[in-house]
Amino acid sequence: VGKRHQVHDKWDEDGGIFGYSLGEVGFVAFSRGYNNATGQGSREDFDLTGKQTRLKEGHYCNLAAERGLVPPPERWAHMCTGGDPIKVDKEGRIMANGTLPSGGVVALHI
Repeated sequence: VGKRHQVHDKWDEDGGIFGYSLGEVGFVAFSRGYNNATGQGSREDFDLTGKQTRLKEGHYCNLAAERGLVPPPERWAHMCTGGDPIKVDKEGRIMANGTLPSGGVVALHI
């Protein structure tokens, strides 16, 4: 990280939710989820709609949720096995199906 692709568009939310873009090739978001022992964190899923990425417009599989072999990028609009494809608009914003589960990860990559 940092040599070929800079970290951009870092953000964080209350409850242990944060994310960033990795150049124009990736985007990740993390949720620590709820901790029963401490009572901290969130039990709620987080809507990523409107979060800025540096990805090109298109559909992306959440690679952290894929089961088995990841389909080739040209099939991401209709072949993701880990849920509906996440749509990114021409400005690089997440526009559809961008749900970060409590205690989960969203990982997008070209």
